[in-house]
Amino acid sequence: MKGYLPLLLAVISFFSALTSTPSAADEIPKTAWRRPLGQPLSNPGVRKNKTDIDDGNWQGAPVGGFGAGTFSRTYRGDFARWHIKSGVHKYAPVYANQFAMFQQVAGDPAGTAQVLMTDHPKDGELSSWQWDYPVGAGEYAALFPKSWYDYKWTNFPPTLCWNSSPRFSPTTTKSRAIP
Repeated sequence: MKGYLPLLLAVISFFSALTSTPSAADEIPKTAWRRPLGQPLSNPGVRKNKTDIDDGNWQGAPVGGFGAGTFSRTYRGDFARWHIKSGVHKYAPVYANQFAMFQQVAGDPAGTAQVLMTDHPKDGELSSWQWDYPVGAGEYAALFPKSWYDYKWTNFPPTLCWNSSPRFSPTTTKSRAIP
């Protein structure tokens, strides 16, 4: 797990919560591919070539610089695809590396923290965490190179839209070529 701490810090640097007064640049484009959070595809298709790497149908848009490795966050909300080291392919969720949101209403001494993932560890790992964000309680959208997670759940009143994009632009390709 210690090896993932620098990666988690890199992940956090790639994501930013939108402010309460979003600008036009923060809006999800109408042409983006959209999917209810955590809802499986009804017909995911099949692998065309058995030698191709196929991670299944949960993939989200990759995050990271071109040529510097990448990882992906699925539309279930977990970080699962890791291409950080050249030639090494790893597809497995790291349950300790998840986003969560904390809410505390005035007068509530404890508050509530909710993991923003529609699944949970199968072996009871991290059982004290509040897992299983409801399937369909929000939307995933992607239009390469960006992706959005728009969380909307009535039992957790704050709405949150997370925008992720690779750290490159036409004017900063050299300085942003590393994650």
